[in-house]
Amino acid sequence: MGQRSTTAINWIVFFAMIAYPYKLESPLSEKTPDMARILLVDDEEYVRQLYTDELTEEGHEVLASASGHALLRRIAFFQPQVVVLDIKLVDYDGLELLHEIRGTYH
Repeated sequence: MGQRSTTAINWIVFFAMIAYPYKLESPLSEKTPDMARILLVDDEEYVRQLYTDELTEEGHEVLASASGHALLRRIAFFQPQVVVLDIKLVDYDGLELLHEIRGTYH
C-alpha cells in the first residue's frame, strides 16, 4: 500500500474515532449552529491544505497545525468544537496526543 493510501486510511479511521465535540459555548455556534471550529493536525502539507479547503468551503472555521506541539499551544486559544488528528505525526504519537487532549479538555 502506498504512502497516500495509508494516509487516507489513517484519516478515515481517526476521523471516525477521534473527532469529538467540545462542550464549549461560543458566539460562533449561536450564529451558525451547523458550522464548527475545527482544529486539524497533520504533518503533511498537502493533506492539511486539502482538508482545510474542503471544510472551509463548507463554511467551517478551520485552524490547521503541522505538529502535535502546535496543537497543544493552540487548542486553548482556538477552543475547537472538533479536533481531527493524524495517527502518525512526526513529533507526537496520535493516540498519546488524543489521551492528553481528552485528559485536559474532555
